[in-house]
Amino acid sequence: MVSMAVDIVLQEKSTSVIMNSFAVIVICALFQSVYALGLEDHIPNFDNFNLNDIIKSRTVFDNYMNCFLDKDKCSKGGELLKGIVLDTIKTNCKTCTEAQRNIGKTIVRYLMDNKVDLWDEIKAKYVPR
Repeated sequence: MVSMAVDIVLQEKSTSVIMNSFAVIVICALFQSVYALGLEDHIPNFDNFNLNDIIKSRTVFDNYMNCFLDKDKCSKGGELLKGIVLDTIKTNCKTCTEAQRNIGKTIVRYLMDNKVDLWDEIKAKYVPR
């Protein structure tokens, strides 16, 4: 009888160890998948961002502005830049990295100095009154 009780306890512990081991394996697999997909850093590195590359191409610039103003679909890069610009406008980029903060300020400054009509449109859309 005691032997049977010991066997039951050992089976329960064995099942618990197996379940815990399985959970650890699943968690490790999820972390590996996230790493393999590059999702651990979903915000790209903006160290080499060059606003002049966007400004040089009227089409590219217009696409970004249409994205910012919700006039057209956004590319992934457009969504990211839109988020940075909006964060710059609304919170002075409090949640941004240093590189993102510099980009946001550069874009806002460029619009204020060179594209006043677009800046006024963006401001009207996003700046609370």
